[in-house]
Amino acid sequence: MFLNAHKTRVLALFILWFLVIFGPVLDFGIGPFSDVSFLISVFVVLFGFHIHVPRFYVFLAMLLIAISALALFTAIFFDSSEFEVGVRAILRPVRTLIVMFAVVILAHFSNRTFLNMPLGGDIVDIYFRALGLIYAAIVLHGSIMVLQFLDPDFREFIYSFTMAKYQLEFYQNFRMAGLSGAGGAQVSFVQGLGFCVGAFLWTKARAKKTIIFLNIILVLSVILSGRSGLIPIILVTLFIFIKKLILFLNGRTIKKEFFSVKMFLGLFLLGLLSVFGLFRLLENEYLVIALERTFATFISYSETGDFSDNTLVALSNMFILPADFFHILFGKASYLENNTYYDLNTDIGYFRIIWGYGVLGLSIHVLFYLSMLWCSFKFGIVRWFFLEVNVFLIFLILLFNSKEIFFFSKMSFQICFASFALAYSAILIERSRYKYENLN
Repeated sequence: MFLNAHKTRVLALFILWFLVIFGPVLDFGIGPFSDVSFLISVFVVLFGFHIHVPRFYVFLAMLLIAISALALFTAIFFDSSEFEVGVRAILRPVRTLIVMFAVVILAHFSNRTFLNMPLGGDIVDIYFRALGLIYAAIVLHGSIMVLQFLDPDFREFIYSFTMAKYQLEFYQNFRMAGLSGAGGAQVSFVQGLGFCVGAFLWTKARAKKTIIFLNIILVLSVILSGRSGLIPIILVTLFIFIKKLILFLNGRTIKKEFFSVKMFLGLFLLGLLSVFGLFRLLENEYLVIALERTFATFISYSETGDFSDNTLVALSNMFILPADFFHILFGKASYLENNTYYDLNTDIGYFRIIWGYGVLGLSIHVLFYLSMLWCSFKFGIVRWFFLEVNVFLIFLILLFNSKEIFFFSKMSFQICFASFALAYSAILIERSRYKYENLN
């Protein structure tokens, strides 16, 4: 009876995690009620409003409120003629605030659920299993994307009620959007984050072959949405390989464990090539387009010997800042839409935030993530695994914000912050255990 109740609770948590991360924006014409992710987050916050919130989260909430207040100030006093355009800049931190507390609450209940299960375990084991829910949610989304590619009818069904239908029709054939608004860098990066989570779980898991198979699904979903997700995949693979190599050379790990890394690389590449071979047998022209676009840089290098990337070339021409000093310092809310409403050709996340929130607003954005980074180093004092996972994910967010706005972006924020909140909750469990043991 207990096991059935536990499995039901785990399933409910998985569904909530999936909807908070990947809940789509529905194309039903019902305004803010169209965002399933946000609505589920509101529900979770109302349900778990009674739990104790650590002061650190209150500090992060104050940073988000400060960003929103700054945007409201500039919109009212210096950008009033475009106030409606600037509303997104004002509400974006508010949405993040709600989602953040929803993630904190789900992390609390996830860890408590696995803490009370029959196996119990160390806080790393609890964190490992709870993080597995996030990983499973990303794999499910990746599976949806692969199925969209293989079955156009299923793709059209998903697109019929989401905003993805409004992306370019040609792109719809080879850039799968999953449940998001459109396939592209954001979706590809999110699926790449999932691969990273899986790679870290692989270092602790017994079922290593299962994770390799699931990560192959994530790689396919990356290729079927864009190129950005390949970078996290390459970086985390190099990180784990170099780490294991260093430990092996220092005699701190056995030879069998080091060769498991070789197994990871070998089976992963073999499985990936096998799936590609299957797709090629299907002779799908759009897969060829997706592969050629994803690996365009490597193809160009092999043919010309010149390493060049169209995205990097385009970004190099996007170093555009406001001319007015006040605008640079404080921003103007409506200019967060600088590459759409104002047609200022820059996608670079750091510059776009300066246009909308100014250097002051950008500093608060960065402070939010640096605060998480600082806290993650404190986790490392307790458990090194917490440090590795969270520092790596935060680093990727900071890195990719140089391409587009990845600060507080839908899906990637939930994944990164979920990993952090699960670790923080595990630390609190450890502290409460320590206090209880000392009292007795």
